[in-house]
Amino acid sequence: MYHNKSFMTHQKEFSMLAIICALLLVPSAFAITDIKDCQTITQPGTYNLANSISSLNTHCILIQSDNVIFDGQGHTLAGANQNIIVHGIFIDHSNNVQVKNISIQGYYDGVVVQAGSGAILSNLNIHHNLNTGILVLFGAQNTMIQDNQISNNGINGIAITDHSNNAVIARNTIATH
Repeated sequence: MYHNKSFMTHQKEFSMLAIICALLLVPSAFAITDIKDCQTITQPGTYNLANSISSLNTHCILIQSDNVIFDGQGHTLAGANQNIIVHGIFIDHSNNVQVKNISIQGYYDGVVVQAGSGAILSNLNIHHNLNTGILVLFGAQNTMIQDNQISNNGINGIAITDHSNNAVIARNTIATH
């Protein structure tokens, strides 16, 4: 009987060790990736902006993946205020993307949501973009735009066009466009 207990104890310990090793080898869905430069996001996950970024002739953050959280952590994306159609953040045909806690200025459009479903844009400070602060287009569905400060953009604070449906716009401050 003593021998069986010892075997069972070792078997349980081995099983726990195997589970822990397996968890360490599988990439975590909760891993956070720091972003320090303009880039394209092509994998689900959480991305934190580690510092403010300036960019010239390109979309600064291009999101081409479902299930992304992009947290600006209070930093700024600054474009060059040129009359070139580039966006601070461009969410391209992606579902369940959240963008929060960032200032965006100096682009043609601050944030563009193109197609996809379930985008959440919150706690953004979007100002001094040449065209629109937040542009939702090409059939984007169920976009939530809430708790943002949007001001001094060239034409529109928020524009929803091209068969985009079910947008919720709540608790935003929109001024001087």
